[in-house]
This record gives sequence, C-alpha cells and structure tokens, in this order.
Amino acid sequence: MLPESKNNWSRPGPAGCKVKWLNLDRATLIKLSLLAGLGLVLLVTGRLIKSPATRPAPAESGGESYPTGTAVPVTGAGYQKNLEAQLAATLSQIAGAGQVIVQVSLEGGSSVSYATNSQQEVRSTEEKDPAGTTRTSQETRNEAQVVMARAGGEEQPVVAGETLPAVRGVLVVASGARDPGVKEQLARAVQVLLGLPAHKVMVLEKEGA
Repeated sequence: MLPESKNNWSRPGPAGCKVKWLNLDRATLIKLSLLAGLGLVLLVTGRLIKSPATRPAPAESGGESYPTGTAVPVTGAGYQKNLEAQLAATLSQIAGAGQVIVQVSLEGGSSVSYATNSQQEVRSTEEKDPAGTTRTSQETRNEAQVVMARAGGEEQPVVAGETLPAVRGVLVVASGARDPGVKEQLARAVQVLLGLPAHKVMVLEKEGA
C-alpha cells in the first residue's frame, strides 16, 4: 500500500459526500505507471501461456474395441474424378503421348460401413406351473450404437471400411495416339494400372492433333 501523500485534499462531492483527491508527486506517478505496465505484461503473457497454438484434437471414440478412424477423403463421384486426374497425369508422361484426356466408367457407387458399439442383454425367467413343472424362458435384446469421433469441433461417425466401385471401362483420348506405338503403350499402361482386360480400354486420337 502506498503511503498517503501529505498533499491530499478533499472537496464536497455529490449528495453531500466528500471526495478525496490525491495530489501525487512525479516520482510516485512514475512508480504507479511502471507497476501498471508490469501488470499488463504479466496478464498478456499469462494468456499466451494458457492458449497455445490450436492443433487438431485426437479422435475420441465411444467404444474401446473400435478404430478411431476419420472420414474417407473421396467417395463416389469424387473417387471417379480423382482417378481420371491421376490417370491423365500419368499417361501424359509417356513419350509422344501429348495432351491426354481420360474418362472412367464405374459400376455402381461406393458403400460405407460405420463402426458400431454393440451390446447384448440376455434375461432368463423361470416359471413353475401348479403341476410343479418348471418352464424357462429367455429374452435377448441387442443394441448397436454408431461410434462417433470428434474432428474439427464436430461429432462425426467413425468409418470402419468402404468398398469403392469397380471400374467398368476407360476411354483415353490423346493427341499422340495417331502413332500406333504410342497408342499401344497408352492402352497397356491403363491395363496394368487398373488390372483391366484389353477389351475394357479404348484409346483414340485427339481431334486437331
């Protein structure tokens, strides 16, 4: 506590109250300013220490026996476009291929299965009839709850697995396909990459090549 200055003086305030004013010298004012500045620095530093850089929180699942996976990046139409882009980028690296456009045909869509936390409750009941015969009845109740995980501040179902659609066929349009050798290389490359038979891959020359 600061000692009371000898230069303190009072004046009447509102409603008959006396308001006490402090007339501090320059040295005291400097000390008060330094203390206030130090307090502000400590306050800001404390907040920085308590608030580190935000990082993705680890997934928290509702069941211990299930994976804490995340959502699959691409499904359905997204998977098709991603596959077409990857094929076009790879095939364009073949010598003489030139500009390459790829179109992929898929069989149906993708199916996603979610992790579940299953519980089974079995209840047995014994009953005796007047004749003394004992009869036992059993009741089974099954409950399955989808396991949720926190990601990005939101609850999302945990994906246990996904079946992507099979490739029905591939069409490749390339400016270098006018060369029979390049055309054969493009077709063979698609067959090897996707494991497709020759009759499911077609390579055509790009118009204006």
